Amino acid sequence: MKGLRFNNLEFDEAFLTARAPDGTSIRFTRQERALLVRMAAHPGRLFSRDELLTALGSRGSDRNVDFTINRLRAKLGDTAARRRFISTQYGEGYLWVAATGDAPRCDAILAIAPLADGPEPVARLLDRLQRAIEDRLGRTGRVYVSSDGGREGAHRFELEVTAHRIGERTHVALVLRDARTAEVLSPLRTSFETDNSPAPDAAALADTLTEAMWRHLVLRPHAPVRPTSPPLHIRLHEASEVLDPPGHIWERNAAMIAELEARTPHDPSLPVLRAMQLLGTMIVRPSARPLNRRTVEAVECEIESLVLSAYERVGQDPVLALACAKLLLNTNRGHQELAEQLATAAFASSAAFAASFPMLAEISASRGDLAEAVRLYDEGLLLCERGSTFETYILVLKAAALIAADDRAGVEAVYRRLQEIAPPDLPRYALAFLPADDGDGLARNLAPLVDRATPGEARHLLALLCFRFARRFVRPEHAANLMRGPLTWMIRRFGPGIVSDELWCDIPEELGYLRAGRRSVAPS
Repeated sequence: MKGLRFNNLEFDEAFLTARAPDGTSIRFTRQERALLVRMAAHPGRLFSRDELLTALGSRGSDRNVDFTINRLRAKLGDTAARRRFISTQYGEGYLWVAATGDAPRCDAILAIAPLADGPEPVARLLDRLQRAIEDRLGRTGRVYVSSDGGREGAHRFELEVTAHRIGERTHVALVLRDARTAEVLSPLRTSFETDNSPAPDAAALADTLTEAMWRHLVLRPHAPVRPTSPPLHIRLHEASEVLDPPGHIWERNAAMIAELEARTPHDPSLPVLRAMQLLGTMIVRPSARPLNRRTVEAVECEIESLVLSAYERVGQDPVLALACAKLLLNTNRGHQELAEQLATAAFASSAAFAASFPMLAEISASRGDLAEAVRLYDEGLLLCERGSTFETYILVLKAAALIAADDRAGVEAVYRRLQEIAPPDLPRYALAFLPADDGDGLARNLAPLVDRATPGEARHLLALLCFRFARRFVRPEHAANLMRGPLTWMIRRFGPGIVSDELWCDIPEELGYLRAGRRSVAPS
């Protein structure tokens, strides 16, 4: 395997190092090399954890395999949304999926695959279609026309194109598939006069195909709910990772929901999608809606109205019912009992285990049963793909419950796992893990992040903890435990003036002692 190139990385013959296009060198440990050599020699073969543990020369737990795989993924830049090197087969093991070749093809979203050479106008149509879809994605290199029927690369979707000329007309069939399952998502057909008229509107076709990809990622209308199916908000997040232009997270979701609302205004799923969009953007795009009592209550009022108008009509869909439960619980407007009824019914009547466990855990945590909440989060973690966005989400919620219970050892264990996953936004929310005691090991690790924090980031963190997390806990000491560490460190860093008078009114009374020096200590 001398000088092998996988995706955009060039590996040396012993897998000691790999070189990125910018010249950066990546070095691998002995255990990482052992797995690379074993898996890359057999692309597409499924390796059990026991087989890979043997390759590591270890008799320890198969968690050693998971740990090494996640370190490799972090070094290789293997994101959870689109595995380009190592894929997980849930409950079975791992397989090497990296194809040789250049990065654009291996990091593509869509492969356009003509099944046979067609007339020249068809080639021009496909070229325009490629550019039109990339315009909607806001980036080039994510769509390519395949030379081998779509078999090369690690794309997410395939568009099979068949063209026939009959008389003066060319007839074209376009079949969009999920590249992983071969499921047909959208069959299209068009025709045109081959010699005397322009080819069909590529922009309109691009709109239809982009919408079909989004529908599949978010709504999955034809896929049965499975025990490992993620909840609705995770689907929305993953759709934004695949389809949104860089730096514009969740904008595609907003546009698609608006289009569907205009076209099918009576679809009962749309108010739930709109409400989840509102909740998500309040967190992922803080500059759009600053977090304070007025903006939070306005959004929560809108979410409440949307969900109450729809929850009875979507009750047979467990994913949508669980989404309603989450939204009602998060509005803090007295709907905890209804949220619990919806979540319990969805769990009891469907296979949506993975989506149900974190929701039931949130309900347990909100009413003060933190031990039960942690147990339910652990049940959910058993069902989600390791290293995925879904795992990160459950871990963050579990950490909140552990912080509320003042279980610092448990919090450190969760943080170590998040470091293994290495989600790109970990530095943004890691400060929420801060303990009040600066002698804690986690505090020492996070101190550099505190030094780099800006006043704006500090204010957003404290408002986020106060309005989106602490208010969920019915017991004041749990809410106080959640805020004590970050509040202590931000006041130490910037002075008590970093907290507005308005926010002090919502901070648990148990933390009032931190405000004592507000007028005598100047912000740094």
